[in-house]
Amino acid sequence: MKIRTRFCYSLTFLFILFLFTNCERTIFEDTIPDIAVPNTLDFIRQTPGIKDDLSTLSNLLTEFGLEGQLSGNGPFTLFAPTNEAFEFLVADNPGWNSLADIPRDTLKGLLDYHFINNKNLILRDTFIGFINTTKNTDFDAFASLLVKTEGSIRINGERNVALQDVRTTNGIIQLIDEVMLLPTVFDLIEADPRLTTLTKLLEREDFSTNFMEVLNGAGPFTVFAPSDSAFTNYLLAESLASVDAIPTTDLEQILLNHVSVTANLRAADLNTIGSKVQTLNNTELEIVAIAGNNRLGITGSNEPAAYIDVDGQSTNGVVHLVDNILLP
Repeated sequence: MKIRTRFCYSLTFLFILFLFTNCERTIFEDTIPDIAVPNTLDFIRQTPGIKDDLSTLSNLLTEFGLEGQLSGNGPFTLFAPTNEAFEFLVADNPGWNSLADIPRDTLKGLLDYHFINNKNLILRDTFIGFINTTKNTDFDAFASLLVKTEGSIRINGERNVALQDVRTTNGIIQLIDEVMLLPTVFDLIEADPRLTTLTKLLEREDFSTNFMEVLNGAGPFTVFAPSDSAFTNYLLAESLASVDAIPTTDLEQILLNHVSVTANLRAADLNTIGSKVQTLNNTELEIVAIAGNNRLGITGSNEPAAYIDVDGQSTNGVVHLVDNILLP
């Protein structure tokens, strides 16, 4: 993870921000303040100390006809990359010398991935989970961000927010110093602090399956991702000291049992009790009702697993967090 300090704001803007954040009602509140605050588009283009740092974004909004989207009624959240963020995007790709070298559909897709419709996402609130953007995928589903705010703010695992929760009259702006790239299912798993055990297992090199390579591949994948607590409970139930106590071949089969390559199966596709999902180790998971809480879940050969979080949509599949290990 790279942490960069890439730009600073003028004293003029900091003074304006100080005034806003020290009024009795501030630009960070959920209600629109009485003081004059511009809409998102005007904020990007007119705010001293900001407009110069967001001039590349401003030009792209014009090129792709997105100005009306940012001057509409809202609510919405915009992750606004700075000029330097776009410069690093170009620099990190050897085939590009400037923004003009980036295919326009690719660049438009990246902009869509930085926009959340119908939601004021306040990063000062405590939250962790998947958030839909307006970037559509090949599966006719919107690509997700993995947002974590507790302790420290991470977006898709990165600490890239330079200025947070700037309230305008029609939305929220989060200034970021790195352009966010579209994730694979592995990227979403790796970024999720609820899945640290699973991530370490998928990165192991002693399996016959290269899980990192597979889950960064073409897909489509549906991954039922066991949470850290799911692994903890499993180890306790089996009287095992750690996952390293599980024989390697058995552990590989367990991991394969949580991945399907039949389709991009979202939560709406997993609500028919009795339907089956084929896994990578050629077994079937079954959709079941979980007694007592009116939730759906899935089962292997053991107790069913309930969904903790669903529909983490990536470019090559979807991730659902589950609270139990699904044994072959």
